[in-house]
Amino acid sequence: MKTGTTNKVYMVFKTSEGDKATLSVDRVDPDIDDSKIEEVMDLIIAKNIFKSSQGEDLVGKVEAKLVVEQVQAVHLTDAKKEA
Repeated sequence: MKTGTTNKVYMVFKTSEGDKATLSVDRVDPDIDDSKIEEVMDLIIAKNIFKSSQGEDLVGKVEAKLVVEQVQAVHLTDAKKEA
């Protein structure tokens, strides 16, 4: 049975129109600390390098979450292998 852990950071920003926009990053170092995530969020806002899906600027930080998932494959006796 194959197992593993995946890490993902969700960063939520306030937009120029007062909405919220979420940016996520997969395969994050599990030892990342709060200050590094906040530093990245500040840089994204300062450099204005991303827009929301509605084209709005990201102007403030709302919250951030590091999500750690434990993944375990389940063996299915009658499952067909994909080619």
